[in-house]
Amino acid sequence: MSLRDFEIRADLAEQQIKVLQEQLQFLTNLKQSQHATTTIVEKEKKPVKTGAAKPEESKEEAKIPFLLIKDEAFDITEKDRDAKMTVTICDGETNPPFISAKGINWLKNNFNSTQYDIFVDTYAKCGTTLTIHMVYQIYVVGLNITPYGASKEDMSDPWNAVPWIDAECSQQLLTDEKPTKLLQFIEESNKLQLPRIWKTHAPWVNLPVHTIDEKSKIIHVTRNPKDVICSYYSFFKKEPLVKYKGDFDTMFDWFCDGSVVHSNYFEFELSWWRAAKQSKYKNQILWLSFEDIVRFPEKQIQLVADFLKITLTQQQIAKISEDISFESMKEQASKKSESGAAILMNQGQIGRWRKMLSEKQSARIDRIVNSRFANSGLEFYYGEI
Repeated sequence: MSLRDFEIRADLAEQQIKVLQEQLQFLTNLKQSQHATTTIVEKEKKPVKTGAAKPEESKEEAKIPFLLIKDEAFDITEKDRDAKMTVTICDGETNPPFISAKGINWLKNNFNSTQYDIFVDTYAKCGTTLTIHMVYQIYVVGLNITPYGASKEDMSDPWNAVPWIDAECSQQLLTDEKPTKLLQFIEESNKLQLPRIWKTHAPWVNLPVHTIDEKSKIIHVTRNPKDVICSYYSFFKKEPLVKYKGDFDTMFDWFCDGSVVHSNYFEFELSWWRAAKQSKYKNQILWLSFEDIVRFPEKQIQLVADFLKITLTQQQIAKISEDISFESMKEQASKKSESGAAILMNQGQIGRWRKMLSEKQSARIDRIVNSRFANSGLEFYYGEI
């Protein structure tokens, strides 16, 4: 029985209509309020910076299976630059507006992980879906076991590949006092003794779990910040609930100061690095990088398989490597037209930042990295010159 059987990603039609009506009213009121307080001025067009190509603007908007949590959502704004994005917040950490502090705190107070839990955690746009697909394939190819609630057809879909645990809980608490379907899903997979892969973009301090079982596994994936901001901008211009409005330069500035959805990238990675190296859970955390997965997929597949204690042959590793290639995943995503997954996939490249960042922007990130990560041992690969 899969997660879909419990309809974890869809409320009953009557409930959904009710929430959508409330959401529409909220957005209408918000628009009226903004119109009443904003002076309409003619904006100067900013020249493209020397050394940086202007990012391509896309009017395509992805579909999303979650609802806005209107009682917690608010806008980060910068009126002088006509920019905004919509977020929620929990313990000082911002989240997409379909994840609530109520949902995160429920999990932190009630969810006790088991030996069957594998968490794939990343900052947004650091290779989440790619890593989930890798873990899924290792189980399917290596053990002939399908992780509970996952299916091959959804592996290139960022919303539906596996349960996004804090999002699922938050959505269920929109209409129920507790996430009954999530609890049923956990109970059923425990009975079947099947592994379950959880997606999350949580910082270490808000990992959505009360207690971490000594046999639970956490895979954290990082990516160089210069490429993250490029992919981040492309994604959140299309994502319909965060729905970033503004230019690339504004997004870049917000990213550097941490006033964006998922909060400060540099704090996020540093906290996870410390957890992976110094916490009592360090042997349960595997640290990977997007760049290593792209450059050395077979080596990283072997590393993950060893971490999960799954034996693979070289032939099996080669098959998994082919299945998780960007070209293969892009093709799979294009077949899921109803989910809009292909719209959300970017270029799967290393070094895209060279075409998008100005010399000044690149130097700014270098300065932050050199100061924040000095003597930590954490390094990033930015691609060949």
